[in-house]
Amino acid sequence: MIVQTAAERLFGRLLRVPRTRGFGIQSPFAYGFVRYVVAETLPYYAYDDLRAAYPAIPKDDRRRLELYLRIANYVQATECLDLAENEEWFRAYVGAGCKKTVVSQDARQPRLLRMQTGPEQDRDLKRCLDAAGNDALLIVEGIRRDERARALWQRLCQSPRTGTAFDLYDCGLVFLDTWKVKACYKVNY
Repeated sequence: MIVQTAAERLFGRLLRVPRTRGFGIQSPFAYGFVRYVVAETLPYYAYDDLRAAYPAIPKDDRRRLELYLRIANYVQATECLDLAENEEWFRAYVGAGCKKTVVSQDARQPRLLRMQTGPEQDRDLKRCLDAAGNDALLIVEGIRRDERARALWQRLCQSPRTGTAFDLYDCGLVFLDTWKVKACYKVNY
């Protein structure tokens, strides 16, 4: 298992600063997604209500969940396949981002999917790719957890099934649209 010191993590984030707000990204789609979804700093309509409903969520988890709310608002999926932990928090934030999204572990045609790296990552990835259509967004949590997780992320970025990917350090976002430019951007959020 890879254990990173605070200095290594800070250094990794500093290397990504030039693309934090979308600068250096040439694709109009990718720039817009980074600028107005990933790196959005303005408060969304549901942040205060969710903070009041779930006051015990740690700061890093809340930041990631707020990103998921913005993603759900962007994707506007009717179904979401969730194969990761913290299902209640995820369901609340995604539901606030898009009221019509149904989060479950047995979604038939999801446009939004979430999985974690770990012991079952290969099985979960296969399940996600089999269930997802051509216009889906896959969220992979823990892409830097260990060497096996990093290898899975690299395989996923190079897969012919994937289009644009975003390495956000803690998690990765992969658009399963093969018509999008094939690229993997390293971005802070």
